[in-house]
Amino acid sequence: MMQDGKPALVQAASVSLHGAHGQHIENVHLGVYATEDDFWALYESRYICVLRKAEEFLQKTPSGDALIFMRHVSV
Repeated sequence: MMQDGKPALVQAASVSLHGAHGQHIENVHLGVYATEDDFWALYESRYICVLRKAEEFLQKTPSGDALIFMRHVSV
């Protein structure tokens, strides 16, 4: 069941924490694409931020003190 546009659900899915309360969370909403070129345009404009945030996190975190989880949810 699609829940597009419900503010509480969109807000909950848009969490972005960078160290607050010891948590590091970066959510990126996936976009629709029709071609491989469309995908790479999304990757370069939107999805790359997840990798940049992960790199920042790992640079600031002592070795061995981090667990990284990536999750894909399909609707």
